[in-house]
Amino acid sequence: MEVFIFTEGSAEIGFGHITRCVSFAQALLEVGLKPNFYLGGDKIAENFLRREGFPVRRFPRLEDMEEIPTGWGAFVDSYLAGEDFYRGVSERFERKVYLDDFFRLDYPEGAILNYIPALEVPPRYRGRDLLWGERYHLLRKPFWEVPGKDICKEVSKVMVTFGGDDLRNLTPRVVKLLSNRLEDVQIHVVVGGGFRSKDLLEEISERHPQRVFLHHNLTAEGMRDLMLEADIAVSAGGQTLFELARVGTPTAAVCVADNQVNNLRGFTKLGFLNGFLRWDEPNLENLLWGEIERLLPKEERGKKSSLGRSLIDGKGAKRVAEYFLP
Repeated sequence: MEVFIFTEGSAEIGFGHITRCVSFAQALLEVGLKPNFYLGGDKIAENFLRREGFPVRRFPRLEDMEEIPTGWGAFVDSYLAGEDFYRGVSERFERKVYLDDFFRLDYPEGAILNYIPALEVPPRYRGRDLLWGERYHLLRKPFWEVPGKDICKEVSKVMVTFGGDDLRNLTPRVVKLLSNRLEDVQIHVVVGGGFRSKDLLEEISERHPQRVFLHHNLTAEGMRDLMLEADIAVSAGGQTLFELARVGTPTAAVCVADNQVNNLRGFTKLGFLNGFLRWDEPNLENLLWGEIERLLPKEERGKKSSLGRSLIDGKGAKRVAEYFLP
C-alpha cells in the first residue's frame, strides 16, 4: 500500500522539510508501506531524494501539478501550498496527515501533525483528528535507537551546534566564551556548509589545537555519536534540539529564529531546558555562561539527560507511519 508524500525543498529555501519527510518515509518502510514523493523544488532536492532511494516526481511548486494523484494515504509538509491544494489532497485520498508547525491554515478533513513539545491545541483545531506533541517528532533514523549515555563526574567535552548555516554567526562568539571560561575542556564545533565564519573558526582551532575541534558536514550518525560523547551542548532551537534531548545531552539553548520559540518554550516547560536566550540579547555571553554554569554539576546533568530521553523516545516517526495502516 502506497503513501504519497507532498513536500518542498531547494537550495534557496533549504532542505528541512525534505529531511523530516525522509525520516517519515523510512518509518513507512518499517511498517510495510511504500513511500512515493511528489516534490516542489529544484533538481538538487530531487537528486537528494533519489540518493536516499525513494521514487520522486518533481515540479517547480506543488501547486504546479496538473493533477493531484488519487490513493490511500497522503502526507503533506509545506509552508507554501494554499488551502485549495490541501482540499484537492483531502478529496483524493482516504487517509491524510498535514504537518503543521505554526497553525498556518484551516485544514480540510484529515489529521493534523504538530510535534512541538507541550503545545496547547488552539481552539480551531479542537475536535480534529490530531497527532499532537513531542511523541510524534520525526527524528532521523540514527536517532531511533540510541545507546545509553554516560554522565561523567566533570565536564570535559562541550558541543557547539547552530545548524547548517549559523544564521546569526554565533559560533565564533560561543567558542571564544567557552575557551576563555572553561579550562582543560575540549570544545567540539559542528560546522555546516553555509557557515560564513569558517576561516575564523579555523584560526581559532589552529590557536588551540588541543582544545577546539571542528567537525565539518557531519552525517546523522556522526551527530548522534558526538552528542553521546559531549557532556553538555550549546544549540539553537530547531531540529537539533530534539536530537539532543533524544540522546540525553544537557543543553544551553539560544533562539536564532522566531519559528524556534515554541520549541524552546515547550522544552523549558517540560524541564529539559532551564530556559533559553535570544540571539540579540545585549549581554548574551554573560547570560549564556550563567546557563552553562547551571549544567556543570553532575547531578543536574543527570536529571536533564534522563528527562530528555524520556520526552523524546525515538518512536515518533513510526507512530505517524502506523496511522496510515489500514
